[in-house]
Amino acid sequence: MNTYGSGTAQASVYGNTAYGTYSGSSFSTPMYAPTASIGVTVIMFHANEAGAKGAFDAAEVLKKNGNI
Repeated sequence: MNTYGSGTAQASVYGNTAYGTYSGSSFSTPMYAPTASIGVTVIMFHANEAGAKGAFDAAEVLKKNGNI
């Protein structure tokens, strides 16, 4: 992540107290880097098994070309 920020501050002193304001802005740019190797662990269940609750349906994933 590449981040940049800038701002302006102003202060006034009255007696023993300082009063101030600050105005600022920032932005961030994500940095993407190619990865040569990625590891994935896939655990498969039959539809009626307890572990299948909340799991992705493989047939649906394949129908959408992996976009879930």
